[in-house]
Amino acid sequence: MFIIAIVAFSGLIIAGGPDVPNQVITGVFDLLVIILFGIFCRKYVIPVVQGKPAIVLDREKVQYFVDDKTVYWRDVERVALWNSSRMTYVRLTTKGAADDVKIATRFIKGTDEEILAAVQHYFQEGELS
Repeated sequence: MFIIAIVAFSGLIIAGGPDVPNQVITGVFDLLVIILFGIFCRKYVIPVVQGKPAIVLDREKVQYFVDDKTVYWRDVERVALWNSSRMTYVRLTTKGAADDVKIATRFIKGTDEEILAAVQHYFQEGELS
């Protein structure tokens, strides 16, 4: 729907006259919006439709397919729930890394607390093995 609105809006601008620079600018803008929409669909929509999981936990590692990240439990110091202004994350504090790994709970079935409990359970199992 957003794409249709952008294309219609750019068509109104182009219809204003045979201004070639204006057509180039709106054409580039339209192309950029279409490319971003395609990236969004490829990264988020298609995996959901195909039934692929967003996260896989096992005794050895956590794989977060939304951001293509794999973190081994032996590299994790702490697991906690982290709230930003836009969403809630499970935050994995890693040893020696500058950035923590943040797993958005929005893409995972269950409440934030259930997701955190599951990740902590596998983290503790990973420490024991």
